[in-house]
Amino acid sequence: MANIRVAKRYAKALIEIAEELKKLDRITQDVQLIDSMIKSSRDLQLFLKSPIIKEDKKKEIVQEIFADSRVDPIILKFILLLVEKKREDLLHDIVRVYQELYDEKVGAVTAEIVTAVELDSAEKKDVEKKVLKLTGAKKVKAIYKVDPSIIGGIIIRIGDTVYDASIKRKIQLLREQLIYGS
Repeated sequence: MANIRVAKRYAKALIEIAEELKKLDRITQDVQLIDSMIKSSRDLQLFLKSPIIKEDKKKEIVQEIFADSRVDPIILKFILLLVEKKREDLLHDIVRVYQELYDEKVGAVTAEIVTAVELDSAEKKDVEKKVLKLTGAKKVKAIYKVDPSIIGGIIIRIGDTVYDASIKRKIQLLREQLIYGS
């Protein structure tokens, strides 16, 4: 829990710096790049979490890794600061919190959309419009998943809220009504 609070402080500081320098979109792209690099490399994850590797060596390796990826110098300095403060193991949490803060700032909402069959692009646009209307957000980041077990209909998850309009759920509710009465 304490780590999340620390991650929030770093993420807030980074987003404030990005806004101040009018580089919010650029820094956000770099943050997403770093997150994908961390997720895709087990070696990088272990490297960042290793207490055995000395600070100087970590800084040197971080500069090599991220200088080649063409990230903004602010991001590189930020990561080096994390290494200096021995907080580099929190980088993934900081990135996650940063993304949440960015989404909140630009009015974006992430929605996981589950259907029984793959949707075509027109259907996806319709669903996204409905999510926008439902949430009042300005932008939807839709994550589409196919789950044939829901039989038909749709399930939309936005944060902790679930809108379940699947056939499976309707059958389950009907079964409960028949067993327990209305």
